[in-house]
Amino acid sequence: MSKRKSKVGKRVKLSDERAEALIHASLETLHSLCEAFDRGRVGTAFSMATEASKILEGGRASEAMRGNKYFLTYNFAYPVENTMPEIPLIGGYINNETDHPYASFWPEFSQNILPSRRIPFKDWWRRDVIYRAEAFETGAFLPREQRRTMTREHFVRQMRNTLGAHIDPDQHEELETLQRADAYGIILDVCDEAGKILLTTEDGSLPVRVGPAAAMMRQIAFEVLNAYGLEEERPAQQIAGLPNAKTLNLR
Repeated sequence: MSKRKSKVGKRVKLSDERAEALIHASLETLHSLCEAFDRGRVGTAFSMATEASKILEGGRASEAMRGNKYFLTYNFAYPVENTMPEIPLIGGYINNETDHPYASFWPEFSQNILPSRRIPFKDWWRRDVIYRAEAFETGAFLPREQRRTMTREHFVRQMRNTLGAHIDPDQHEELETLQRADAYGIILDVCDEAGKILLTTEDGSLPVRVGPAAAMMRQIAFEVLNAYGLEEERPAQQIAGLPNAKTLNLR
């Protein structure tokens, strides 16, 4: 009686053409997810991480398609004496023109406030710091070089591994955690004229509609699509839920 050979664990190598076709498909999917985000479907930001990983970490095909492309990043330095969280890819605002004020974060490209430059992929992906924790994150003062940091590579992998392809914005506890402003050491307040805090994201009295993680992922997705010639800067009003901010206290 002949034995059957097991196919468990056998990997099929894709042709270069097929691999490139899959990356093109991921670029199209990423573009669609960004369009949905801009229409107000914030939960799509976390599915972007899966597609971005396919585009950027698809082995030889990714390298071939990426070629010598340069990627956009911020072009400024925080003061060395800064003790606040450093998150250059996003901004925050508070809409207090309604009966129920709320806080939101927006991707930097939507406002074009900061100067930018283009850098090689490896620097953009693995070396460029997109988050540095506050100096007192652990309760005691930490020098700048000892604070927790994240690169785009770290951040996208964290998002992909935490949520990724099985996103359900209405049920995922992880989504709620990553959406909170304090997940990245940021607290937004609404204050009266005397400086008294009336509402704050710290205790939940000021709700967050678009969290910092979602805004960061949208910014990274923009940088990817921009490098491949699929997205350009646009006015802020083209992204849903971005009114002109009037009041913003960050601590």
